[in-house]
Amino acid sequence: MPRITAIIFFVLYSFFAQGQTFDQIQDQVEQHMSEKEWELAAEKLEYCLSHFDLDPATEAGLMHNLGYSLLEAQDYIGAKFYLETTLQKKYSIYKAKNGDYAKTEELLGDLSLKIGQFEKAQIYFLDAQRVINDYLGTNSDENVEALIRLGQFAEAVGDFTGAHHYFDSALLISELIHHAESADYANVANHIGRIYVKNGDLPNAEKFLLSANAAYLNLGEEYSLQYIESLENLAILYQHKGDFNQSEKLLLNIEKEKRELSTISEELLLETLNDLGILYHELNNFIKAKSYFEEVYAISKNHLGKDHKYYATAINNLAAIAKEEGELAAAETLLIEATEIFEKIYGMDHPKYANALNNLASVEREMGAYISSESHYQKVLKIDRIIYGENHPEYATTLTNLGILYSAMGRNSSAGVCYSQALEIRRNTLGKNHPSYGKSLENMGMYFYSLGKLTRAEEFLREAIDIQLAQIKSIFPGFTQNERSRFYATIKADLERYTFIVSQMLGEHPDLVQNILDYQIATKGILFSSSEKVHNLILNSTDERLIKEYNDWSDATLRLAGLYQLGEDKLRTYGIDLKKAEEAVERMEKSLMFKSAEFANLFIPEEVNWRTIRRALKEDQALVEIVRFREFASQQSEEAEIFGFTDKVHYLYIILKPDSYVNPEYVLLDNGAALEVKGFSLYKHSVKYEIDLRASYINYWEPVDDKLGSVKNVLVSPDGVYFKMNLNLLKIPKKDYVIDKYYVTYLTSSRDLYLNRNFKPSNKHTAVLMGNPSFGTAQDMPLSLQNLPGAELEVQEIEEELMNNGWQVSTTKNAEATEARLKTANNPSVLHIATHGYFSDSDPVLSRITPGYDPMFKSGLFLTGALTSYKNYNLGKFQDATNDGILSAYEASNLHLQDTRLVVLSACETALGDIQSGEGVYGLQRAMMVAGAKNLITSMTKVDDEATQYLMTLFYQEFIKTNDVTRSLEWAQIKLREKYPDPRIWGAFLLTGTG
Repeated sequence: MPRITAIIFFVLYSFFAQGQTFDQIQDQVEQHMSEKEWELAAEKLEYCLSHFDLDPATEAGLMHNLGYSLLEAQDYIGAKFYLETTLQKKYSIYKAKNGDYAKTEELLGDLSLKIGQFEKAQIYFLDAQRVINDYLGTNSDENVEALIRLGQFAEAVGDFTGAHHYFDSALLISELIHHAESADYANVANHIGRIYVKNGDLPNAEKFLLSANAAYLNLGEEYSLQYIESLENLAILYQHKGDFNQSEKLLLNIEKEKRELSTISEELLLETLNDLGILYHELNNFIKAKSYFEEVYAISKNHLGKDHKYYATAINNLAAIAKEEGELAAAETLLIEATEIFEKIYGMDHPKYANALNNLASVEREMGAYISSESHYQKVLKIDRIIYGENHPEYATTLTNLGILYSAMGRNSSAGVCYSQALEIRRNTLGKNHPSYGKSLENMGMYFYSLGKLTRAEEFLREAIDIQLAQIKSIFPGFTQNERSRFYATIKADLERYTFIVSQMLGEHPDLVQNILDYQIATKGILFSSSEKVHNLILNSTDERLIKEYNDWSDATLRLAGLYQLGEDKLRTYGIDLKKAEEAVERMEKSLMFKSAEFANLFIPEEVNWRTIRRALKEDQALVEIVRFREFASQQSEEAEIFGFTDKVHYLYIILKPDSYVNPEYVLLDNGAALEVKGFSLYKHSVKYEIDLRASYINYWEPVDDKLGSVKNVLVSPDGVYFKMNLNLLKIPKKDYVIDKYYVTYLTSSRDLYLNRNFKPSNKHTAVLMGNPSFGTAQDMPLSLQNLPGAELEVQEIEEELMNNGWQVSTTKNAEATEARLKTANNPSVLHIATHGYFSDSDPVLSRITPGYDPMFKSGLFLTGALTSYKNYNLGKFQDATNDGILSAYEASNLHLQDTRLVVLSACETALGDIQSGEGVYGLQRAMMVAGAKNLITSMTKVDDEATQYLMTLFYQEFIKTNDVTRSLEWAQIKLREKYPDPRIWGAFLLTGTG
């Protein structure tokens, strides 16, 4: 429904021939108006007023339209003159106020609203509605529109209660005179739904917005813009509900639609850009949020001016980003300017002014200006109380911020009152599953922690984490890999804090170790497993379109990696904008995630807990869940109490055995920093120089070993420094090695025990073997790759062994051992690659051509042509990244290994990569598991060619007999030790997987 209902004509500049009739010119005016050419329409209206002899009624009508046109053209002085003159003329003509008079009053109300004269606007709107009600009747469309206008005015000035009253009145009349699928009813339903959102009544908001949305959709193309606007209100509703995935999906589609509409007003586009920025800010995606806020800033500054509400909105939001970036002085400057503009436009009792003032108080809090911060928070509370009342989420937000201030000031009692009130408000208005309620629980937990009441703190923090974990199933499906990582970072920090607090309680409450173990089972490796699920779901689907889109995105990512390898200086000479290339790849991934409806259920975690895992253990097995966490403590000063993580590192070992019916056992060490620095240096030195590894056993494993009993296989879910060690080669004092007592294998997550419990090896026996690629030459280059004749012999012997036992084997070596050939492998039972591996962080030469933005590009394998490609990259030449002979871990993660039982990487240091606590090693190990491999054999150190060849021969001989990966590798390493007693040799390889 048009915003100005009684006006038809508009204005602008144009040349028109002399001799045209009045009617001809009016036809042109109508056309200009319909095309929103306001200045052309205004020019012709002015011409008519000055060149034709008009009767008073016609003259008043033209002046009304001229005022309207100037209003739309933002010539507010001219609009005011003509509309006020029109109002006087109409009264002198009709000698009374009628419907026509009311239409001009409405325009004057719109004008007064735009220039910030709210009292005048209210007078005009109220009088217009009264006149229409008296002149045209209560149950008229015109009265409905007048009531809607009053509701919009009340909403604009922050009077949401008044807005609700007017929209309710309009709805009652609309229900009497229109059916529920009419445009008029949809218009009212859309408005009232939006107000329900602002008033915190989300169930009613959703009911009305869905109704409006369905009506506009049925009405067709003519109402496309109204449909888009109702969708945007729905997106905001979903954001308030915490359904960020659905909100983002809608807003991105709306952004696309609005950008493609050439006739749309800038303010409507700015509305969506701002909404997207706010959404991404809430999701901690500050890079994206900043990009949208900067676009709003640029458009509003250049086209709308510095006194416009969207300019003030932009700098208010950019200040929030500056605060996150630690630029507090810049944030304060922006917020002072924003509050001044909002006060000038709306006055002080308005939501936008209150929001900017709230942000200013938060910055002042961070700067230590506590007195000013408290004063501003109290002022915002007063405004919130007037606008929303005391049972509204916005009021709860301000209470929370004030509580955080009081906590920082050491005023714990006052902080507790604020947190408690906010918790109750959010529980009543948002429900117990809402993220904001979770934040209030977290605040209460920290409040009790500050008082030393750990039991109460644990209860609140546990409930908060449960809400966060529940969010994963609704948020992860539409997220890109980077977005999942960014969102999970917050949850991960909260889990680490919870783990530390519980670790202080285990002496009196040992049963709480169950909670830590359950959270580890639910979250460790969750980013890895989500990537694996997406990969497998798409490639196992029958949707060829989806598979193609996935492959296109993967290829685009590899091309982007190639651009990074060239370097930004070289890219500039080619005229390539790296940022635009990054954005294009991200859009492809986002589109991909939104395409498949199956993703909606992809991240719903199965109900797996420690008891479930216990039942999956075999009689001779034990699980050791290793958890690395930092100390969380407060630093008390005379002015403030600041909580945060310290440098002190703890390790918790949770031991689960088949007979752990009541409670898992645990070991808690508080010397984690020593283990990670001095201890690991000793371990590496001992391995490198064949020094006795007894000290490392005492440091890293003895307390755990004492609790394991008589098991044969220990499954370790590692964390921290343990990702860089092979526990099998530790030396037990006065005894042999750990491997002689039991065999240690690694898991990416304890969940694997449950998820793979019913795995049955396929009857299909196929193998893909690759060895000794032809690396090429790179003269005068620092990188050197020696040929691997032993690797070639290795794959030949494995091929012979497997084929003699009925396996189908595909072997490639030398020039045929290409990256492209490897990528054609389609779910072999076994994939065995014998070549050089790399990890760029340990090689300054490689780091020059390896993009550092993604750790999965830092490690990989060298295949045929690698040296030639390296030389070309170093010279700044484009390469086909999909077949350059440098197989990054990222590329490996896109191999087709969903049904592959075993991958063997018979190369040096293939277990290396970037380690992220709680998530694992970002390298080849992760890549192959993401691609679908169930088990992976990698090397922890540099390996001897001849010994590796012998080990692999032994392994495959036993594997063919037993079909047991774990026992076969254990047996092969024990046999290898008879010939090569050096633990660096027989202990170089490690199994990850359940066997």
